[in-house]
Amino acid sequence: MHPRPHPGFRFPSPPPGKRRGFVLLAVLVFVLLLSMIVASLLFQAAADESAANASAGSEQAWSSALSGVAELLRLAPQAGGPELDWQDNPARLKHQLVYEDGADSWYFTVFTPSSQESLAELRYGLDDDASRINLRQTTIDQLSKLPRLTPELARTLRAATGPSSPLVPSVSSVPSVPSTQDDPDPSPSFPPPPIHSLEDLLQLPGLSPALLLGEDVNQNGRLEASEDLNQDGNLDRGLIQYLTLDSTDPDLTQEGRRRTRLNDPSDPLPAIDLPPAFTNYLEAVRASKTRIDHPADLLDATSKVKDAQGAEVAIPSGISKDELPLVLEHFTARSSDQPEIGLINVNTAAAAVLATIPGIDESLAESIVSSRTSISPDRRRTIAWLVQEGTVTPELFKSIAPHLTARSHQFHCRVVGYGLPSGRFRVLDVHIDITSGKPEITQLRDVTRLGFPLILSESGAPSTTSTPPGASIQYPRARNRMHTFHRDAAPTPSGGPSVLTSHRSPPSPVGRVSSRAAAAPTLTGGPSVLTSHRTNPSANRVLQSGNSTPPNTPNRFRPQPQIRYSQEDV
Repeated sequence: MHPRPHPGFRFPSPPPGKRRGFVLLAVLVFVLLLSMIVASLLFQAAADESAANASAGSEQAWSSALSGVAELLRLAPQAGGPELDWQDNPARLKHQLVYEDGADSWYFTVFTPSSQESLAELRYGLDDDASRINLRQTTIDQLSKLPRLTPELARTLRAATGPSSPLVPSVSSVPSVPSTQDDPDPSPSFPPPPIHSLEDLLQLPGLSPALLLGEDVNQNGRLEASEDLNQDGNLDRGLIQYLTLDSTDPDLTQEGRRRTRLNDPSDPLPAIDLPPAFTNYLEAVRASKTRIDHPADLLDATSKVKDAQGAEVAIPSGISKDELPLVLEHFTARSSDQPEIGLINVNTAAAAVLATIPGIDESLAESIVSSRTSISPDRRRTIAWLVQEGTVTPELFKSIAPHLTARSHQFHCRVVGYGLPSGRFRVLDVHIDITSGKPEITQLRDVTRLGFPLILSESGAPSTTSTPPGASIQYPRARNRMHTFHRDAAPTPSGGPSVLTSHRSPPSPVGRVSSRAAAAPTLTGGPSVLTSHRTNPSANRVLQSGNSTPPNTPNRFRPQPQIRYSQEDV
């Protein structure tokens, strides 16, 4: 047994130095925990700021691209006519400064692949849909004349996109383009998939990416080392360069006036100077109820009609090569006010497209392409120059005229918005329609996923030379969505061409929308574009010098993912 301590006994207290050591240790632990919390908050704030800056740059690239779209809407009303400045206008559409924010200079460039007869790779302008074959209104025989397109594939294309497809609006009220051969029943043995763009044709059986897209995998109009599959040094752009889903021509004059119907006796003649022989001929033909199939049929025509005594007399039309442009411009043989679908622009179509028209072979198509370059724009206002220049005979002209036009109303191009030196960018696929007289955006798609399509020179402007050493392009990893707008445009306050009433920026996989917004004024005279800054913590990957496709992209053909848009996106 241990002895009990004396009641007055007290244990000795620890020395004062040890007590202060415990307090100091507790304070140090508290300070350490507090510093860890503060460091974590600072790291999170820095990460959020870095992500916000990266996303703001991406959104600013989107705004710069939209400034290019606004510039297109200003140029579009002058497009489609005999003056071909709209095809290549680098002074207004190449490397145009939009905004400087202190860190970056933001630009836009509008481009389309050049035509086959051009030595340049790119054109800084618009590409017209009337220079292509409209899949909505064509024949299997025409499609079969395209390079490497078999009759079976032509039948498949016709079945998926023709008027009989449930995906195509009814055009029963629109007369078909005359054809020398009736199509067989194009009923497919498979349910046709929805076709909203030419890239959707990859869903069809037998239509491979190599056949549709050719060697231009990223669709930038340039041949890269990884794309030259046959090692011939020439870019094969595939069938996509010959096809379209939207080309219409309103039955109106160049000034927008309604054309006079030749077969309607109640329709008054236009208030222009007409040859007296023609007015007498038209009056006699209308009285005899003789139908005229096309204004081109009036060229050097003679009709037999009965006079007041019942005797048959021959009356000349009074229309020679000199008067033919007047008749083609102001008269029509159609009875419907609906636009004509699928007419091919003789002033812009490639030889391969012209050769699909019944009556035009490859040699004649090449002759048309070579001769049109030396003709004045005023003479190219109508298709009459074909016979006026002696390119075709009057008999052949009457046969091919119902398939041709000399103007375009639907256009498409790619618009790139980019910042230097950061290298952030957006690429938009834009489709414009000027049929109503006011340019309208019918389709707007974000195709940034295909990579940066341009090669920059030492000055930063697009060039055909290699990218300067050390230069790089940052390619955002954000998932891009396809956005389509259907004529929901509103006029600008200045009364200019219409712009989109709303646009949705492509969302990032992770992020939130902050409350900050900034207007980026354009320095080219266009309206400012509101930028919505989206916080995006995802990192960027860098596109190395001299390469215009994202890294880790396999150098092989593969179908693009089929991205669908919902009702909220429209």
